Amino acid sequence: PPGQQKELLKQILEKFDQLPPEMKEKLVDDLLKSAAGLPPDVQTQIINDLLKEMKDLPIEERTKLMQKVLDNPNLDPTVRAKLMEEMLKTMSDLPPEERQKLIELMLENSDNLDPKTKAKLMEEMLKTMSDLPPEERQKLLEKMLENNGENMDPKIKAKLMDEMLKLDLPPEERQKLLEKMLENSANIDPKLKEKLMNEMVKNLNELPPEQREKFLASLVSDPDKKHLLKELINNGQLNADMKTQLLKEITKNLDTNPLNTS
Repeated sequence: PPGQQKELLKQILEKFDQLPPEMKEKLVDDLLKSAAGLPPDVQTQIINDLLKEMKDLPIEERTKLMQKVLDNPNLDPTVRAKLMEEMLKTMSDLPPEERQKLIELMLENSDNLDPKTKAKLMEEMLKTMSDLPPEERQKLLEKMLENNGENMDPKIKAKLMDEMLKLDLPPEERQKLLEKMLENSANIDPKLKEKLMNEMVKNLNELPPEQREKFLASLVSDPDKKHLLKELINNGQLNADMKTQLLKEITKNLDTNPLNTS
């Protein structure tokens, strides 16, 4: 009966921290298997109880068990969403590299979440990234944009892009990042899009001449970058030298110039 099951589960979890690591893993496996066919609210209760018991475990052990819970394919989507919320609350004391692993795993498991929950999770993820090393933060921010760019809540996307603009990168890397951001700028606020374009122009001026020429040549010859090329030409911040260089590249590639294709 449900009442007895609940009492038994409570007794098992009370002894959880006393078990050796391999027994803890087995218990988590068994609990997840038995929870698979239960209603979402019961699944949620089991997961919440598990997370509470994990809180005082050594960091490495806790991370491993959290990954195991998140990897479980049988979780109801609403339970998965609640699990991620709880995990974000309890990971603040994890070392940056462990936190990064968990955030990456959450991103991989966020496809089936409803938009509102996904937006909330993305916002929380952005908060937990603030003290990660710059390279790791960049990697995660890019992953968030690539995995969810098209369907991301515009407000969250704006926050994400603001964080990306704060990254201190060499001009070549910054150029690649700005391109990715502009590729995913379809539903963002026009002011933010203008800011991105201005940043791109500013960054182009900082590129070594040969890198700048290479970028402009690729921009002109790639049909997929047609809209970016048009926006760059129309940008008021573009100086006379850059416009001349662009026109030179367009003339050079006249036959395949994306501006002549529709």
